[in-house]
Amino acid sequence: MEDFSMISVMKNPKGKGLVVENNPTDYNFISKGCHGAVFKLSADRCVKIFLKNKSAAQEADAYTRIKGWTRCPKIYEVGPNYIVMEYIEGLTLEEYLKTKNYISESITKQILLILQEMKKLGFSRIDIRLHNAMVTKDDTIKVIDLVSEFHKKGSMAKRLFRGLEVLGLLDLFIAQVKEIDFKSYSEIKSLHEEFLNNRLL
Repeated sequence: MEDFSMISVMKNPKGKGLVVENNPTDYNFISKGCHGAVFKLSADRCVKIFLKNKSAAQEADAYTRIKGWTRCPKIYEVGPNYIVMEYIEGLTLEEYLKTKNYISESITKQILLILQEMKKLGFSRIDIRLHNAMVTKDDTIKVIDLVSEFHKKGSMAKRLFRGLEVLGLLDLFIAQVKEIDFKSYSEIKSLHEEFLNNRLL
């Protein structure tokens, strides 16, 4: 097996985010975000190479805190600037919803469940960013990229609402929540109203 530690990333000199600085291996690049880039190691494993060791440590800490949570990838190895984890095959939730141009009740139920589980697990930021969630072949949602979820706070579901609004699916989501779980609806409705009011400020 090739040494993935030879892969490096750097800040994008032409803008935000990062770029792959060096990849002398045959491991295919999958995706990148603000903190690192992901490469596929095998059919069931990938490695995330981080720009900063601090970010790697924060994400490793997050996975340690939620060990056993089935909504995130399994972790196999942690290094100073990398994490080897389960490769989740599928589309991001953003891509999935774009292809459907619709949000099903099954997806809405899963989103509600994930938010509830995040609360129980002690996440400091209880939210889902659409491009940081994967939908598998059996339409199961898995949450990825947990670098900041125990280290930053934010209004609950703000990024979720923003993503759904961009896709024109926010109103449908809210309506489905009302039908699926009226107890959760009162909280979601309140958060939705707060989201709308803040957007108008």
